[in-house]
Amino acid sequence: MSGYSDGRKLEYAAAAILLTDGYWVIRAAGSKGLADIVALKRGENVFVQCKRSGTMGPDERRSLVELARQLGGTPVCARWAKEGRAARTVEFRELTGPGPRDWRPWSADHALEVAP
Repeated sequence: MSGYSDGRKLEYAAAAILLTDGYWVIRAAGSKGLADIVALKRGENVFVQCKRSGTMGPDERRSLVELARQLGGTPVCARWAKEGRAARTVEFRELTGPGPRDWRPWSADHALEVAP
């Protein structure tokens, strides 16, 4: 499986979780922009950058945090998570600043685990 294909699967899995929870989801296919997914729900705007490893550079993190702040939303990084032999799942992390440790767990209200 190519890195591109695996990244696309992550985007689809993250979008499915958000859709299931009632968000209106826009996926920016092939985008090199700030957010791969924009998810909207009454009173909530979520800007999601999908990274297979969960690693974002400081400039990329800073830009996503600033975009979310300007638009009154939440900056989130989605990544694959796997424990032992269990199927991998999508893990969401709310970005709280530009540093690699500036995050906290985030979940959609009723997030489901989606195995690709």
